[in-house]
Amino acid sequence: MKPDWKRLAARIDDLSLRERAILFAAGSLVIVALAYVALIDPALAEQFDSALRKYRALRDQISSAQIDLDTAQLAFKHRYKIVAPAETPTKPIKPKVPMIVGGGIVAALLLAIAAAIGAELRTDRIMQRWQVQQIALPVLADLRFPPGPSE
Repeated sequence: MKPDWKRLAARIDDLSLRERAILFAAGSLVIVALAYVALIDPALAEQFDSALRKYRALRDQISSAQIDLDTAQLAFKHRYKIVAPAETPTKPIKPKVPMIVGGGIVAALLLAIAAAIGAELRTDRIMQRWQVQQIALPVLADLRFPPGPSE
């Protein structure tokens, strides 16, 4: 509703029963006078009927809006209750920097080890005894460079 209608509705709510009866009588008198004029002129009667329909529709909308507002206010009072006021956090919850850095270091180490093992296995060179034994070939000699004491 517009602010003017809100002020008017608030003023009507503040009126006593006698003042409301006087206001109703004055409104009724205006309507009767308009009806009398409408009976004399048919074009004016049509305008009066149109205005009366608009008035009734507006009155019904105001009544419906008032009922909806009252219902919403009552529902809000009974449904929500503030138990403890909200507190502002002292530090951010996320992101957890130490956990991210630690996870990054562990992931980097695992990736580096996997890359080194993968690069070693992809070469076609046989470097150690276990590689020869894995393909079931006899070992003829085991050479060490530079030559050192024998085991």
